[in-house]
Amino acid sequence: MRSSRPVYRDTTFPDAIRHAPVDAMTGAVRMTDATKAFSREAGAGSREENASECEVATPFRFYSNGNDASLMFRRLMGRFATGVAVVLTAGEQGPIGLTVNSFTSLSLDPPLLLFCARNESRAGRAAIACGSFSVNILSDAQRHISGYFAGRTEGWDIDACGRHRHWFTIPDCNAAMFCEVANTYPGGDHTIIVGAVREIVGPPTAKQPLLYHEGRYSALPLRAVGTV
Repeated sequence: MRSSRPVYRDTTFPDAIRHAPVDAMTGAVRMTDATKAFSREAGAGSREENASECEVATPFRFYSNGNDASLMFRRLMGRFATGVAVVLTAGEQGPIGLTVNSFTSLSLDPPLLLFCARNESRAGRAAIACGSFSVNILSDAQRHISGYFAGRTEGWDIDACGRHRHWFTIPDCNAAMFCEVANTYPGGDHTIIVGAVREIVGPPTAKQPLLYHEGRYSALPLRAVGTV
C-alpha cells in the first residue's frame, strides 16, 4: 500500500531551464528560445510564446511520499511569526496550563476563539473535562511564564496564578479571554478546542508582546504599543 505521508524532493529540470539566465533581482529564470520551447512542451500555453521577457518558476522542492516531511513542514511553518499565550484551566489538583502559539480568533458574532492541544496533553484534556478555560496573551517580560507552561519545572510558581470568577488567569498579561468550551474537533495529532468567549480583560496600554519565530522567542523593536 502506498504511504500517504509526504516528503519533499527536488524537481528535475532540463538543461534549458537549469542553465537559463537568472534575473539578479528576482531570482526568476528569463525566457530564452530554449525555455519557451520547454514551456510549450510542458503545456504552459501560448501566452509565453510571444513574451519577450516572461518568467518561469525556478527549481523548487515539492512534497511526495517519504519520511522527513514532518520536519520540513514544522520548519517552514515556524517562519510564520506568532504571539504566545498560556491556556489555563482547573485540574484535579489546582490550575493546569499549556503554552500555545496555535491560537486564533474564530468569530466576532458570537465571539469565538480556538487553540490546538496535542492529543496527549493533560492540560488540553483538563480544559475539555472542566468545560472552561482562559487564554492569557503574554508580554515579552513573561518569557519565563511561557517556558514554565511549555514544560520547564522552574522559573515560575503556579500558585501565582490569579482568579477571575471561576477562571484562573496570568497576572499582568496583555489580555485574557475567559471561555467555555463550545466544541472540539479532531486535527491529526492535535485536538482543536473552540471556546465561546464570556469575558475579556486587559490593561489600557499593551506591553511589548512576546513573539515566537523559527523555534525561538522574539520581540518587536521598542516602539509605542497600542492602547484600548
